Amino acid sequence: MEFEIGSLWELLRAFGTFIITFWPLFLLALAPALLRGAVKFVKTAVNKQRLSKAGMREIDVMDGESFEVFLETLFERQGYKVQRTRYQGDFGADLVLSKAGVKTVVQAKRASNNVGVKAVQEVLGAKGYYKATEAVVVTNSKFTRAALDLAQANHVRLWDRDALTSAILSVRQTKPEPGLERVQQ
Repeated sequence: MEFEIGSLWELLRAFGTFIITFWPLFLLALAPALLRGAVKFVKTAVNKQRLSKAGMREIDVMDGESFEVFLETLFERQGYKVQRTRYQGDFGADLVLSKAGVKTVVQAKRASNNVGVKAVQEVLGAKGYYKATEAVVVTNSKFTRAALDLAQANHVRLWDRDALTSAILSVRQTKPEPGLERVQQ
C-alpha cells in the first residue's frame, strides 16, 4: 500500500473544515458537563470556607462527611497536601496527608461518646495500605483507655477534643501555624 501525501492532506483539510463548521455543536454538547463541574467546584469552595470557620459547637452536630471536609480544610491551612479517600471503603483512612516527604493517614471520628480501640485498629490497617509513616485518629470527643493503650503501643497519635481545639485555634492565629507533629494527645 502506497502512502500518498496528497490524500492525507485532503483528509486533514476535510477534518479541519468539519471541526471549524461544527465546533459550536461540540461546545454545546460539552456545556452541561462543564457547567456541572464549575458548580461542583464553587459549592466545594463555599462549603470549605464555611466549615473553616466552624468551632466545636458546630463540629458536635456535623455528620461524619462534613467533619472529614472540615479536617481537610484544617490540615490544608497547616500546609499539608490533603487527599480525601472515598467516604466508604476507605481502608480505615479518611484523609491522607503529605508534607515534607512524610505521609500520614487520618481516621476522623465525629462522635458523641468516647472513641474506642476500633478506630486505632482501623488507622493501623490504613497505615499499611496507604504506605504511610504516620497515623492519627482525630475526634471531637475523648478516647477510651483501651484506645489510648493500643495507640501508645503502636505509635498512633490521638487528637482528642482538647487537641482538636488547639489545632483550630492555632490556624486562626496570625503567628506561624504549627504542624501536625506539634499537636499530640
